[in-house]
Amino acid sequence: MKTTAASTKVLHAATLVLFLTTMAPPSMANTGFSGSLKGVAITDAQKINKPPVALFTYTKNGDIYTFDASGASDSDGSIVSYIWDFGDGVKDSGITVTHSFEGGGISPVTLTIVDNSGGVTMTQENVSLASPVQIAINFQPASAPVPTGFTMDSGSNFDDAVGYGWVSPPAAEGTRDRNSLLSPDQSFDTLIHVAPTAVWEHIVPNGKYLVTVTVGDPSAPDRTQGVQVEGAALITAERLSSLNPWITREIITTVTDNRLSLTFQTSDTAKLCWVKIVSQ
Repeated sequence: MKTTAASTKVLHAATLVLFLTTMAPPSMANTGFSGSLKGVAITDAQKINKPPVALFTYTKNGDIYTFDASGASDSDGSIVSYIWDFGDGVKDSGITVTHSFEGGGISPVTLTIVDNSGGVTMTQENVSLASPVQIAINFQPASAPVPTGFTMDSGSNFDDAVGYGWVSPPAAEGTRDRNSLLSPDQSFDTLIHVAPTAVWEHIVPNGKYLVTVTVGDPSAPDRTQGVQVEGAALITAERLSSLNPWITREIITTVTDNRLSLTFQTSDTAKLCWVKIVSQ
């Protein structure tokens, strides 16, 4: 076979391409070539999938837990599957799901997410199944009727066995039962006079709580009121009046030392009617 110089160059080029094709390692199987053989540009055409980020939050309403994975994300694609394992033999799927647990203790809840390229990520959180904390304390004379749903506090010092009380005792004026026609119910009709240096505490598990406090006096709506919950201002230097004989405020707070504390700075004499504490 007779070859010319031109055909020899073509043959050599074809041989080089065949060599590159057959001898390249597996990692080059998905590479792209551009340019001439004198200057070959190799680009990585193989896409490396970034795994999705698994994240979820949950809330509780009574015995119903709502789990929400809307915070999960995938930077280079989309999430196609959300799989939940509640740790009690029950599974579910979806971005947002609800579940009721039986019994107490702690249950490990696992979320597994899958993206459109097959990437899989899991995350797990231990969910406390303790019964919700619901506390209602009414401040009143020991001889007065206790409002329905409340527990009485007549000014006793803190007692571990009882679980609540005054760390620093209130002012000597003590408790009142007004028997006023203005009071919507007994919880608004009774009160305890509290010095600005007093501290009241209740033992609770560490966690987040909604705290609601009412101060007031239907018969003598005077004095400046100040209340703090875990150090955060709830009522600040607000004065009672005949047009405003009660003040009710609520705040969400976090307890980290197993004691929820009320203080009464910025008041001259606080007139504390009741406090409600509900876990969140």
